[in-house]
Amino acid sequence: MIRAWLRNHSTLLFLEEWECANGKHGEFPMFSLDDLRNNRGITISRYIERGGTGIISSVGRKGGTYAHIEIALEFAAWLDPKFKVWFFKEWVRMKEAELENNGLEWTLNKMLSNSLENQILIESIQDTLNMINDKQQNQNK
Repeated sequence: MIRAWLRNHSTLLFLEEWECANGKHGEFPMFSLDDLRNNRGITISRYIERGGTGIISSVGRKGGTYAHIEIALEFAAWLDPKFKVWFFKEWVRMKEAELENNGLEWTLNKMLSNSLENQILIESIQDTLNMINDKQQNQNK
């Protein structure tokens, strides 16, 4: 099953993006055009040889293949569309509950602290927070 998943073009792009987003990989692409062609793919060994850190594999009595939770969820979503739909619905439900429980300002502050890479988003959130604060101050007068 894992071998088939590693032949998927989207999987290779996901793994490369995951490595970059987690600061694990450098400036060059992890995968060549040959790797990205349908049905070519890579093996876990080749992924690790090329600097991949999100999946580990060992042999022997206590051996196995293990992945970072984000990669494992991507694999599970590929493996079972029902899981993927359930997971998306559950994630949205949790985010809605978080917003309801903590309020808009807390949620925007959390997004601001987690999104340092996207300056446009940060500025937009800061503008929104300023508008909320101005509105609250005007209501208190």
